[in-house]
Amino acid sequence: MTSADISLAAPTLHDGAAMWRIAVDVGLDRNSPYKYLLFCRDFAATSVVARAGGNLVGFVTGYRRPAEPGTLFV
Repeated sequence: MTSADISLAAPTLHDGAAMWRIAVDVGLDRNSPYKYLLFCRDFAATSVVARAGGNLVGFVTGYRRPAEPGTLFV
């Protein structure tokens, strides 16, 4: 796989379960799958998913503080 095979996009609600599975599989975090749905719904503008061959292969989530819009927690 090369970087040309990977596409980046904002996450959708459909991506939440795959994001959770990736996080658990690599030992990143064991939060509720619901957390990933929240990122897909409420923080899609500051998050990104990576797809290869139609499959979700990675993601970055971001949270912008409402009181400090210049601050982004990744």
